[in-house]
Amino acid sequence: YMKNELAEDIVVVDQEKSPMINCPWIEYGKIELDGNPKKQISACRLKGSNSKEVVMPEDWKYDYSLSEKYTFISSEDIDRRMIRFKNEKNV
Repeated sequence: YMKNELAEDIVVVDQEKSPMINCPWIEYGKIELDGNPKKQISACRLKGSNSKEVVMPEDWKYDYSLSEKYTFISSEDIDRRMIRFKNEKNV
């Protein structure tokens, strides 16, 4: 899938960051869903394409999606932002 540290025929894209490896053949960015600036989603398309079509699962809804409620907690912040309920054998 990778050649010379570039995506060759498949690429994994983190919706909050970007493609996980350099990929010269896609464009990645945030777009407004239904023209609403408060509803931003990540999208990719073939580089140079004029396509504006967005494809998603039929039953997907913005409300309660990762796009709406994304939260990342770094390992340095775990103890400050999370509550430990139980710890057995370091699990």
